[in-house]
Amino acid sequence: MALATNLPFRWPDADSIAASLYVGVTEHHAIRANVASYKEHGHVVGSTIGLLAGGDGEEVDHHGRITDLGVALVYFPRRVLDGLMLEAGVLRRARDVGSYDEFRAIAYDDQDTTTYAAHGLIGWSWLIYGRSFIATGIGLSVGHETGTETLRRDYPSDMTSSHHLSRLDVTGEAYLRIGIVFAL
Repeated sequence: MALATNLPFRWPDADSIAASLYVGVTEHHAIRANVASYKEHGHVVGSTIGLLAGGDGEEVDHHGRITDLGVALVYFPRRVLDGLMLEAGVLRRARDVGSYDEFRAIAYDDQDTTTYAAHGLIGWSWLIYGRSFIATGIGLSVGHETGTETLRRDYPSDMTSSHHLSRLDVTGEAYLRIGIVFAL
């Protein structure tokens, strides 16, 4: 059994808080339960393009939180928490997020949605003296997102409209965890 968390430098202002519980079920398999809550920061691609174009990233103000709950089966070819790892699981992602862009016709875009998805990750875990570890993974989740979206114009009139969302959600995932091993 092991407990892990994301890196502490992301904890201030609750920017990102996450924890994972690993339970070894065989020498090569573990079940990982995960909870993560993080601030909405917008799209990495849009921010990167903005920076490369000489700006300060996206000009959009993003707000809100995303909370993930998940469980997965993790396979370690060498042994649990040591070396290559392949992960397959399911997750529930709650998004209560929004954006404000004074230069768009629709200035406010708020979304309150829930996604149920399958996910897969590949990663590496460094077991340190059998008592601690560092794990990192990258992958993709694919699922169905439902909820509501509220749009509001800022100019020429303060017009608001809401509608139901039901769509495919494909999201990249990545994590870096540090952890303590209680027993292997």
